[in-house]
Amino acid sequence: MLKTSDYGLSLVIMFALILLTSICSSSIVALSNDEWYYEIKYSYSDHLEVRSEPAENSSLIGKLSYLDKVLLVVDVNNDLAFGWDMIVYPVRGYVKSDKLITTDLSRIQNAKLYEIVEEQNKYSNWDASVLYCEPEFSFVKKDHNFSSETIGIIQKNEKVLFVKKEGESKKVWLNILYPVEGYVSATEYSESGGDVILSLGFSYSPLNLPYEKNMENYKNPIGGILEFSKTNWNLAFRFGFQIGQTNLNTYILKTQHYYFLMRWTFLRMFEKKLGVYAFAGGSYWLSKFQNTKYPALTEYYPEEEDEDLGYNAGCGLVYHMGSFFLDVQYMFWGSREAKFGKEPESGEFTNLYKLFPGANLINVVLGYSYVF
Repeated sequence: MLKTSDYGLSLVIMFALILLTSICSSSIVALSNDEWYYEIKYSYSDHLEVRSEPAENSSLIGKLSYLDKVLLVVDVNNDLAFGWDMIVYPVRGYVKSDKLITTDLSRIQNAKLYEIVEEQNKYSNWDASVLYCEPEFSFVKKDHNFSSETIGIIQKNEKVLFVKKEGESKKVWLNILYPVEGYVSATEYSESGGDVILSLGFSYSPLNLPYEKNMENYKNPIGGILEFSKTNWNLAFRFGFQIGQTNLNTYILKTQHYYFLMRWTFLRMFEKKLGVYAFAGGSYWLSKFQNTKYPALTEYYPEEEDEDLGYNAGCGLVYHMGSFFLDVQYMFWGSREAKFGKEPESGEFTNLYKLFPGANLINVVLGYSYVF
């Protein structure tokens, strides 16, 4: 019989690393709104020129000194000239990319530079932050009062960027820096933002390939899913179950598979209707094994059981059609070797079988999403 595949475990580790790398970052903050993200860096020049446009011949706005801290925005809709970065704080303009260094210590290989940045980070007195618009829309004012001129509108769940200084108390007005520079009412914004999404779905596996040698699909797995996410997240948490059967001639293996996974959507296309994602997670399985050739001899061929925890990983595509969605995914789920029946004592005969209940699956999920 096959042993647990090292490839399967490696696959789980790989997808887990993809999720962690995508989700976690210290000085590069890429949020669910894919259009822009921010970075915090230091000037690595004694006289770093800040230009009005990303060009050497544009007007000079100001200069930055060595290790001055700057906030820059990377916007996929802003077609910058190669080698230039857009900064929005403490001055707004454009600087040469090679004149900036990261504040993220994990990305610095040079030991001397590491010490310099580590020491400088200790004395930082401001940090960047992102908030999300809660009402249907929010007016951006030119000054911090309601009678001031309106210079822009932020829509529901859209994110804004601002600077929070050390020791600063909560403000009535927020001086936002991006996507438009101006003032908004602080009561209209929150840290998490987004509406809650609860999705329910029915799953069917048209392809079920057991990784136990000689076992074949007997009854295609069916089940369901419950998923939690938010409208401004790329991350989703899915609970699901499947019930299926495999067999070797008259030997039937019935398995109930319950799983939890974290699903990370790393690419969206066609006006964000189509998403490409990877996932990894854990599972619980309960399997029953029996020889059904002699139905009258259940005393000699009883239905044996085993259960334990397992793991899963995979990738997929999900297409949204209004509130409905169609999800097609590849799932590898693995486990230890199951034992059906008791170990025989010396000279004793028992119906002991050892096999793996895991499988390679293609799951098709048709579901509906409720937004609260």
